[in-house]
Amino acid sequence: RAECRKNLLTSLCSDEHAWYLVAADHLTRRFRVVYDGIGGDILSAGLFLTPRRVRLFESGRTEEIAEDLLQDPNGAALKALLVPGTFGKLGRELAVSRLRSEIEKHLGAPNPAGSFFFWNRTRREIALVPYGLLGSLPQVFAPYLDHDLYDFLASLPAAMLVDHAFHHDAILRAYPRYAHIPFEDKQAAADAFDCKARFARALARHLLAARPSRIMRNGYLRPRLLACLLSRRFSASTGWYAPLALYLHQ
Repeated sequence: RAECRKNLLTSLCSDEHAWYLVAADHLTRRFRVVYDGIGGDILSAGLFLTPRRVRLFESGRTEEIAEDLLQDPNGAALKALLVPGTFGKLGRELAVSRLRSEIEKHLGAPNPAGSFFFWNRTRREIALVPYGLLGSLPQVFAPYLDHDLYDFLASLPAAMLVDHAFHHDAILRAYPRYAHIPFEDKQAAADAFDCKARFARALARHLLAARPSRIMRNGYLRPRLLACLLSRRFSASTGWYAPLALYLHQ
């Protein structure tokens, strides 16, 4: 239900954010003003920056950059799920071509990789939380998008951010009284076996009862949906394509 609702609230423009609906509903019921940290990860924490990626952007090797950015498991899922005629129109060559033309627009920025991610991932997908899922709230403040702060952070060279320390160091310097409170543990993870199994089984019941899709390979998908109902272990292994199948069905 959350995935279906999220897809509509984001106008089918995102493969993320279903997890946020619980928070969005809570905030919408209880508050009229909220703060969102959109942009902070890219602008000051150096998210997605690596020494190799910085070198690629600085040397302007757009095709290599595009290939690097497209290392995504959704490519295999799309090829498996879509009928050949549809997949042929959405192939990797087209994606690389579109990415190359967009990457070229950012090569002159002080932090070209950060500029690319901000104006694409942040603007096109992450923004669908504060300005989509939270769209019914009267006011959503985005402090990192303050014009002066944005201008400053966007002017920093990638070399200042590639070690991912700038964001934390700035916070600790500004608020030394709270330096003893640890930041999040990015390696922490929960056992998602049960969650994935329940999702896949709910998806199977939903799609098997619906009219077969015209753009998906039903001969590939429907036997796997049946297998989800028969095997909990199999259903837990379908996370690589299950949310995408629901998205494509909608």
